[in-house]
Amino acid sequence: MSIRILSVGVPDKYLTHLDKKRITVIRDPKHVGDGVDAMIYWFADRQYGHELIDAMGEQLRWVHVPWVGVEQLISERVRAGEVVLTNSRGATGVSVAEYVTGCVLSHAKSLPSHFTNQAARSLTFAPTKEVRGQTALILGLGDIGKHVARNLRHLGMRVRAVTRTASPHWACEEVLSIGHLAIELHSADYVVLCAPSTESTRHLINDATLSHFKAGHV
Repeated sequence: MSIRILSVGVPDKYLTHLDKKRITVIRDPKHVGDGVDAMIYWFADRQYGHELIDAMGEQLRWVHVPWVGVEQLISERVRAGEVVLTNSRGATGVSVAEYVTGCVLSHAKSLPSHFTNQAARSLTFAPTKEVRGQTALILGLGDIGKHVARNLRHLGMRVRAVTRTASPHWACEEVLSIGHLAIELHSADYVVLCAPSTESTRHLINDATLSHFKAGHV
């Protein structure tokens, strides 16, 4: 019996390991025929994802996304338990944390300005500063948040965190509950939003919280 999987936007290099004898990979939703058993969804388009889940019929039982956020695919069928929706929690922590670390250093060292001046053969000086000793506030300490905390701690930064449940973490000098967000924003030099997108976290950063940011806040 062959399992039929619809691949939506997944690069071919990630599909080469599949057992072709037992798994049939379909790359075009128009060619699903009688339906598919599972779907790997690489896009971030919410409406398109919902439409595909509804169009696949009752045979569809499982949808997987190769990242962490799944909010764009929580359709009525998923809410009803007709389709299982899974993510790749734990697979992106290192990569995203490296990206965040790069952004922090790029800002502190004025790298965009340096690159622009270099391309223009300009001798204009772009001021830089050290991140060592500066304060980073992390909102959410899931897999990604913990990797970010570790990286920034190793840079010599003071790392603090605000989470739903304030559990200590070795890379943070203090972890506080979400009720302390406003006061923590006053002293943070960098703020990293690592919280999942849910009803309770949507618009967590808004006009009110932005008003607590200090000058030069990132």
